[in-house]
Amino acid sequence: MSKKRKKRRKLFYPIYFAVVFAAVAAIWFACGRLKPYLADYERSDPKYAAEEAMRYFESADAATFYRYAQQANPDLFRYESEQDYIDWMNGLTRDGRFEYAMAYSGDPAVRRYNVRLNGEKFGSFSLREKQGTTEYGFPTWEFDSLATIVPAATTYSVTAPSDAAVYAGSQRLTGEDAVETGIPTVWAGHMLLEETPVPTLTRYAFLRFFGCPEISVTDAAGRACALTGDERSGFTALRNEDSALRAETEARVIEIIKAFSSFTSSDLSTYNMLKLVRKGTKAYTIIENFDNNWFGRHSSARIQNLETDNYIRFTEDTMACDARYDYVVQYTDGEKTYDTAYRFYFVLRNGQWFLYDFEAQA
Repeated sequence: MSKKRKKRRKLFYPIYFAVVFAAVAAIWFACGRLKPYLADYERSDPKYAAEEAMRYFESADAATFYRYAQQANPDLFRYESEQDYIDWMNGLTRDGRFEYAMAYSGDPAVRRYNVRLNGEKFGSFSLREKQGTTEYGFPTWEFDSLATIVPAATTYSVTAPSDAAVYAGSQRLTGEDAVETGIPTVWAGHMLLEETPVPTLTRYAFLRFFGCPEISVTDAAGRACALTGDERSGFTALRNEDSALRAETEARVIEIIKAFSSFTSSDLSTYNMLKLVRKGTKAYTIIENFDNNWFGRHSSARIQNLETDNYIRFTEDTMACDARYDYVVQYTDGEKTYDTAYRFYFVLRNGQWFLYDFEAQA
């Protein structure tokens, strides 16, 4: 081998390794410079922001859900607490499996995603693009907002005397909650004068999301009213008996009831009965034309088990009450008992109560 050739061979390896080393160094240098660039670019991928947003759902963050629900629906849970919502949401999401998928967005700067819970629609979230926020000027995506399903509202109703105060929990129901006013009562059509106010009822309706609150009703005198009904059919507040009115009038009421019973069996004359009736009223006309011979011949008649209740004052000089009693009539062939029930209406004149209307009760 020639000296010249040996010399070229001797130089090849140093040059070769120098070139390889330079290439590796260049590649290493380029990769070193490219790596942060690629990492910066990768940060602009919206999937990372989407996965971050999904942590709210995967952790069933009910407090965050509540905050966004309130923002979207400011009146939604007006009368219910955050804890009510959290308890409901925790029960809904317990052991749930969440998944998400991109949804249509009309704004190119916003990405929207639908979220499902166990395959059912549960909510959504959105990401908003922020331009040029990375080191190399790439845009990034940041969490924007979320929404979840809300509980279905249930309508509850309460029917109460129109002059009563009605409460659903701490909320006093007002005219804005009234769905029907001026509902006739059993006393309608029995007012002595047109200007005498007829007691009416008002029906209220209200929405709740987490069950019916406690219903309470107080009358115009501040006394609690008894309630009937239930959440499904609606509640009805019963009008309170006026105990003071009863104490004031019961003796006179019983006097008139006994006279009326005697009159119906022809044991009291029409003349004497009319002394207890206000002239010009419905009762006066009825009694003047009453056929009180239908009992037939009998030797005696008496009242047993007399009960009066439901004393209601309409105005200072008009009232009504209910009466139930057994009317025992002694015929020649034996006694016969008649179950009797009336509602009597009275008017006050010259310090004394007089009958002005009555109706038989079932």
